[in-house]
Amino acid sequence: MTGTWNWTFFGFETPASNRPVQDWFYGLPEDAQDDARDILGDMQHLPNHLWRRPEFDQLDNGISEIRFDGKAGTFRFYGYFGPRGQRQTYTLLHGAMKKKSKDRAAQELAEDRRDQIERGEARVYEFKF
Repeated sequence: MTGTWNWTFFGFETPASNRPVQDWFYGLPEDAQDDARDILGDMQHLPNHLWRRPEFDQLDNGISEIRFDGKAGTFRFYGYFGPRGQRQTYTLLHGAMKKKSKDRAAQELAEDRRDQIERGEARVYEFKF
């Protein structure tokens, strides 16, 4: 084995210390939370070039999505590899139910949150599953 992969998953935290993705995750049905935990647990120990569809997809402008299922449907985290200067970190920026193939508004919100983090206007914390 040439290297050890141990990704850390962060969540977006607003300047007021709100954690919208964490709150969204805790509001999901238990079966969806369990599927997310399973998928992220598997991804945590893989090099990111092995993160693939259908669970992972690279989108536009450096944003990607992680998909997971529940009885109510398919859900997704929007996130990015970062924050800048960190290694083996992926930050969850926004969570949504998958209603259409390309949710531009959700992607734009994720981009805005990423930019806030990179400008030092918002923070990250270790996401709790």
